[in-house]
Amino acid sequence: MGPIIECLLNDIETLVQARWNDASLGERAGAYAALKVCAADLREHLEKRGIASGYAGEKLFKVVHHTAGTLGYGERAGTGFTEEQERQFALGHLSTLRSVVRDAFAGVDN
Repeated sequence: MGPIIECLLNDIETLVQARWNDASLGERAGAYAALKVCAADLREHLEKRGIASGYAGEKLFKVVHHTAGTLGYGERAGTGFTEEQERQFALGHLSTLRSVVRDAFAGVDN
């Protein structure tokens, strides 16, 4: 896996791991914007390698969806899930995404 992809996955993980309960609206909005930019950049890099569609793309979508839920964006209001439940969902999908990407790059010279 290339260093840019690894960095983007780490940045997304930082956003997922953060606790947003006491964050201001501005802080949450900034984190949401950062999440969307990192996810778009990651998708672009995965598309260049031909692995953005299918399972990797689905996992990236779910990471963003559930992380947005921790920030109070998206559909969380109607789901009944807590911020911590959304975080755990996002972390599970992120772990799977890392594995899928790592497997796709196995034996590839970066």
